[in-house]
Amino acid sequence: MSDIITTELYAKKILKKRLMFFNYYNAEDKYDDRLGKYFGYYENNQNGDDCLYFYDLGICWKQNNKDIIIFYKNIKSHRLEDGKASLALLIDLDDGSTIRLPVKGKRDKFVDSLQMHTFFGSILGRVYKINE
Repeated sequence: MSDIITTELYAKKILKKRLMFFNYYNAEDKYDDRLGKYFGYYENNQNGDDCLYFYDLGICWKQNNKDIIIFYKNIKSHRLEDGKASLALLIDLDDGSTIRLPVKGKRDKFVDSLQMHTFFGSILGRVYKINE
């Protein structure tokens, strides 16, 4: 087994184990030229039409019929939007902009935002060596 810690490994350790609405997808054939290997999605509602899609190199979702893409390497910092009432993460990018990542879950619970915050902290601190 490899000693290399990957984004996908952290998704399995944190998101798959702790979030009921994260679905891990183990397939080599699902690949995006920009974002790399696809490995899972997080459902924000019961209809399945509001999802965050996770890849090796970034995350994407639709907002107002527009694709939003964030590359992990471009994230400067992240924080919970409203503390324990949070239904989103605020992600500060290296270009100075801030993006609101919706993390509502089907339950509208703080636990989902907290686990997503933990995931980003893990990959940014260990995989991408940001904030060192």
